[in-house]
Amino acid sequence: MAQIMLLAVSAVWGSTFLIVAHAVRHTPPIVFLALRFSIASLVLFPGAWRARGGWAGRPAGWAGLWLFAAFYLQTRGLLFTGPDRAAFLTALNVLCVPVLELLVYRMPVRKTFWVVGGTALAGLALVLHPRGASLNAGDLMVLGTAVAIAAQIIATARIPAGTSIARFTWVEISVTALLAWAGSATGPAWHLSPGLIGAALYTGVLASALAFWAQTWSQTRLPAFAVALIFITEPLFATLIGATWGHRPLTGWEIVGGMIVVGSLASYEWLRLGRPFGETP
Repeated sequence: MAQIMLLAVSAVWGSTFLIVAHAVRHTPPIVFLALRFSIASLVLFPGAWRARGGWAGRPAGWAGLWLFAAFYLQTRGLLFTGPDRAAFLTALNVLCVPVLELLVYRMPVRKTFWVVGGTALAGLALVLHPRGASLNAGDLMVLGTAVAIAAQIIATARIPAGTSIARFTWVEISVTALLAWAGSATGPAWHLSPGLIGAALYTGVLASALAFWAQTWSQTRLPAFAVALIFITEPLFATLIGATWGHRPLTGWEIVGGMIVVGSLASYEWLRLGRPFGETP
């Protein structure tokens, strides 16, 4: 069930690419982020208030800080680099997770992580075919996104015992919203429009409130690397939705790359469930 929920989250996030791209044409991206996460915070608040268990303010606050950093760096990076390159570089978080766990928690990096993560990234490269030989400022920002996402996944994976999932998620989302509003204070003027409101509602309710609650719930049942690996499918879903929306056939390379990504997910689950987790296959 946890894997299915995370795949559903990836599909929802993949569906937001076109929506967000349209919404930020006439609105500063950080303002859109502030609206999106404010709506998510309002949606989650009644459940968080009624829930039982601790708030875990400090760990949830750190998760919110990393979440804001990931969205902000990715939004800024897209001003200087292409969306395909950004999606691929963001997916590098699948390798950042075991590295950060090694550096921060002294957890050994298993060779399974490198093999499965590298294979999935190779498949994603076939789907996205990111072009460009040299790194630019936007690429470096998006690499920061990959690190921030990995840190957020790790922070979410270490929820203290007795913590309410609803309360943890609300604090995380609210911190992200507050940081976004603070960042938008010195920005240009903006105004609400029907398109902006619709996009903020869709991403706020479905792609933020429900999605991050599902991520938090799933991470009480899955290791951090498994979560990062499943999230690689987000740009894959975006490609599938884009092809369907644009009524264009998928290329042979996209189909092969997608099969490699799915095969990597399946092989990791087989290894994880077939052996004690953490044992080197």
